[in-house]
Amino acid sequence: RSKIGEMKKENILFFAYCMSKWDYQFVCALSGQPFNQGEAFEYLAKKMGVKVNTIKNYRDTFDSHVEQMRSNRQGWKKELNDDFRVVKEKFDSYSEDQLVAIGKELIRGEQ
Repeated sequence: RSKIGEMKKENILFFAYCMSKWDYQFVCALSGQPFNQGEAFEYLAKKMGVKVNTIKNYRDTFDSHVEQMRSNRQGWKKELNDDFRVVKEKFDSYSEDQLVAIGKELIRGEQ
């Protein structure tokens, strides 16, 4: 199993948080592409250089802790570890537009 660098993990957690809160439409807004959910995960996984399931699993971890705006997924019922909690607390007050702008910058930095 490969280790994900700390900065990269924080970015992946950011996208997983956004996918939990705003669902796959967040990635559509970010990319300007009309993705379905599977395509949105594939897009992020490719951009971040990780497996699709990494992002899905992280999203599932956030699901029971995040106010979901476009879905009502239950996710996993477990406590957030510090890495997840920091991301949630940092971005809970941001609007979707603010998060999309941050996401665009992160994606640009990955290229």
